[in-house]
Amino acid sequence: MYFSGEPAQIAEIKRLASGAVTPLYRRATNEGIQLFLAGSAGLLQTTEDVWFEPCPGLTAAGRGVVSPENIAFTRWLTHLQDGVLLDEQNCLMLHELWLQSGTG
Repeated sequence: MYFSGEPAQIAEIKRLASGAVTPLYRRATNEGIQLFLAGSAGLLQTTEDVWFEPCPGLTAAGRGVVSPENIAFTRWLTHLQDGVLLDEQNCLMLHELWLQSGTG
């Protein structure tokens, strides 16, 4: 493969192609899976009464205590329901929620 452009951009493309760098959308997806599993297992619960129609088991544990972890999970679930676009800004915000959830 041949790339043309600025040397720094070419280096970044090569790192991405070699797997040395994980794209933000992939990280957000992987972390979202962890949050989904933690919610389904009842390890994380929403801080308000929420029903998740596509997968009722995600919120079946009911309302949990108000904690930083559960608040982060509730915010993440809201973004999931809204179909958040996995652009750079949203991926970084979702990563922060993942960190706050304590699942990482």
